[in-house]
Amino acid sequence: MNDAQQYSKEAFKEWNERMAKEYDPDTYHESQSGIVAWVERMRVKRLLKLLDVQPQDRVLEVGVGAANILAKIKAKELAGIDLSPFLLEKARKRMGPDTKLVEGDAERTTDFFAPGSYDKVFCSEV
Repeated sequence: MNDAQQYSKEAFKEWNERMAKEYDPDTYHESQSGIVAWVERMRVKRLLKLLDVQPQDRVLEVGVGAANILAKIKAKELAGIDLSPFLLEKARKRMGPDTKLVEGDAERTTDFFAPGSYDKVFCSEV
């Protein structure tokens, strides 16, 4: 049995929230440390290139966190789902009211977003 299987869904959510606060993604995305900043910039640059988002696209990030990556995307519609209320509050402040951000489990994404309703769906740092 692996670590994830030992947790109930509620215990996992509590653990995830503790980890979100302890390892806040803003620390890495906004790092002033040369190597950390460089690695993060290169990783995000590569991810955005692979996504190849067009202005007319609708983009969903599963595990949106604080929306550090989603905020760099220019598209017709942006949305995200995450388990962490702490990170979603940061995402809402970063993205504003035009971005649909929902608290939910990635395994239940289709409870919140209809299949086929997004042109690009990605998951990073999850």
